[in-house]
Amino acid sequence: MNQDKGTKRDGKPGLLKRKSVIAALALLAVFALCAAVVAVFTIHNSLQVPKIERPTAVVWLPQNWTEDQRRRYYHTSQGSELLPYAWFLALEQPRFTIKGAPLFKDNSYLQGFGFIPDGAYEQNPDALPVGFARDDRFVDPYTGQKNVVLGITCAACHTGELFYGDKAIRIDAGPSLIDLQKFTEAVGLAVTWTYYDPLRFHRFAHRVLGPNPSHADKALLRHALKYYLDTSFTEFKANLHLFPTPEGYGRTDALARIGNFVFGTELNNRKNLVVGDGPVNYPPIWDASWMDWVQYNGSIQQPMGRNVGEALGVRARINLVGYPGTQFQNTIRIDNLHEIETLLGGDALGKGVWSPKWPADVLGKVDADKVARGEKLYNELCLHCHQPPMLSDEGRKPQHWTNNTNSAGRQFFKVTMIPLAEIGTDPKEAQNFSNRTADSGPLGKGIVSARDGLKYTTQKVIDQAYGDLKLSPEQQSEWNGFRDNELLAPLAYKARPHNGIWATPPYLHNGSVPNLFALLSPVSERPTVFYLGNKQYDPVKLGLNTNPLKGASEFRTDLPGNSNAGHEFNDGPKGNGVIGRKLSEEERMQIIEYLKTL
Repeated sequence: MNQDKGTKRDGKPGLLKRKSVIAALALLAVFALCAAVVAVFTIHNSLQVPKIERPTAVVWLPQNWTEDQRRRYYHTSQGSELLPYAWFLALEQPRFTIKGAPLFKDNSYLQGFGFIPDGAYEQNPDALPVGFARDDRFVDPYTGQKNVVLGITCAACHTGELFYGDKAIRIDAGPSLIDLQKFTEAVGLAVTWTYYDPLRFHRFAHRVLGPNPSHADKALLRHALKYYLDTSFTEFKANLHLFPTPEGYGRTDALARIGNFVFGTELNNRKNLVVGDGPVNYPPIWDASWMDWVQYNGSIQQPMGRNVGEALGVRARINLVGYPGTQFQNTIRIDNLHEIETLLGGDALGKGVWSPKWPADVLGKVDADKVARGEKLYNELCLHCHQPPMLSDEGRKPQHWTNNTNSAGRQFFKVTMIPLAEIGTDPKEAQNFSNRTADSGPLGKGIVSARDGLKYTTQKVIDQAYGDLKLSPEQQSEWNGFRDNELLAPLAYKARPHNGIWATPPYLHNGSVPNLFALLSPVSERPTVFYLGNKQYDPVKLGLNTNPLKGASEFRTDLPGNSNAGHEFNDGPKGNGVIGRKLSEEERMQIIEYLKTL
């Protein structure tokens, strides 16, 4: 009998060798497990959120809205898909526990991402925060599968809240302070944990499927979780490196994210993905329906085209490749977008939501003498760009409105566009959109600019929906806001009227200046590092509490897209970002006092 030279008849050396191999493999497994645990801890720690001490009372400001209008705005679906609705209700928070973590949907947790709690009512049966929507009519444009999904509405990004004392001041149609990127990462981590942890999956399955789910149903659910991780979450992780400047609380690189989703994800072309380093504040949207051009760079004029693009930016799905399914089949709820726009803008000037008035009973009375002095300074230094509020007597004068009325007799407020070289603020957002191109692939348009590609795509969606809804030409014109779906890509930023400006910190389009006092100061006096995630309000300098806070996002003005330069009042010649003379501290406070009254 042949034997290996090193092996005796009793086989002990071979046995020892096998034991060594097993021990080595076990050691490697332990190392791998440790590495996995370290990785999860690292991700988990990076997703820590601030602990929010919520005031006991909510102050609702008079903004010309009824409770029903507000509720519809908060929770009307626009066709976006985050994940199946039942999953969200059943997910546990991504944290280590022995007996199971609290539910992801708990308000105490979601407030840490900046979301505003809300109650249960017809539009919001499970008492989810402002900006979440249950969509019972969602149909996947690729598979044709129907599902009930959780989506994000425009109210998530455009509903503000400020804390002062024991009051939470609600700012409808104002900028929110959510961190949508951190929230999305946390959802992905929670799904990943659920898939790989048998005990967590067991609890999840019983919440989703009922108390006694069959083995087959649990297997299908696991398969669905894996599909989500392999598609939606994998796509999100792959794109993380494309946003090197953290967006953090209250910001997003909206134009880059819309472009990457449309030209990259939905066209299935990774070469169309670009770096997004031009994050911007969520803007207030009162009066937006009546402006001739919107977006910080004044790039679009039609409300429906704007809203279709916004819906795509929060993952409303559209089949652009035409397989397997029909090209341009999509989930966008055009009828709901029209309803939301009507809620915000009304059918006549002043009939929609108003900007908020300074609540003197909460934040303190204004000083009439300072207001008078501040008004003179403001009219001298600021009014020529920002113009008066459109609902004021001065703002209603003809010179502030488009000269030619459309067929419905509508005119629109003319916003002032300031060239980049003049205003001197961070140029990234405007430059990135102006320079962007994409390979249109199956759309058959060759290499197109972002402007032309988005115009073509949004118009296809609009035309298809109007045909399906059988709208008359007159109805279509009304739903379009009586404007064509035109896009521009100017190297400039918009100067909007300042009504409600007190309620919209931080400032500049990229949120790089934490309060209005700093904005009226020379650039050298503005903070270069501060923290966002705290809703505590400063009624003196008109800004947020930006002190270090565990779980908050650090804002560094030395990062691309985060410059706090420009829009400066300082000594020296005007131009290159200097827009006016240097102001004394007293003059700055006088202008601030006047801005409280707008």
